[in-house]
Amino acid sequence: MTRSSHYFYEPAQGHGLPHDPLNAIIGPRPIGWIASVNAKGQRNLAPYSFFNCFNYHPPIIGFSSAGWKDSVANIHATGEFVWNLVMRPLAATMNETSASLPAGEDEFAVAGLTPVQGECRFRRIRSAVPATSDQLFRYFPITHSSDIRSRVRSSSDSGLVIFPVLATPCSLRSDSPLSSSL
Repeated sequence: MTRSSHYFYEPAQGHGLPHDPLNAIIGPRPIGWIASVNAKGQRNLAPYSFFNCFNYHPPIIGFSSAGWKDSVANIHATGEFVWNLVMRPLAATMNETSASLPAGEDEFAVAGLTPVQGECRFRRIRSAVPATSDQLFRYFPITHSSDIRSRVRSSSDSGLVIFPVLATPCSLRSDSPLSSSL
């Protein structure tokens, strides 16, 4: 392969493309459809494309939020959330829950989703299976300043803080045909 037959870029220099190629290179990625509640008991539901399972013994799942959003604030306050798997029939509905709504507005209601009691104190999406009830293990802020620039050579210093959330699933629920293969 000659130098001109492949594409190369350094994040600090930008990529010059309409969309960041990193999102396309690392894929497909499962969507973490995260259900949480705030201290007042108001539901929140949001999709996270930077979500995955990181270990199976002990089980650890995680997602990353670009900024202190309602989901991260709720999980920080309560220590729990429910992860719901997005299957193709729910893709359009999942997109509805990615809208920026005022804090405390119920994305379940806005998207017409039916919440049902999960194994933890929060509700999962009835039509999304499987789902896990998760207990916060750790979250930590990562900034786009010197602590990450030296390692990743970020392309901007916008003051953005990324909040990776690592959790331990306490239960897995599957009411679908998938459960026979689990």
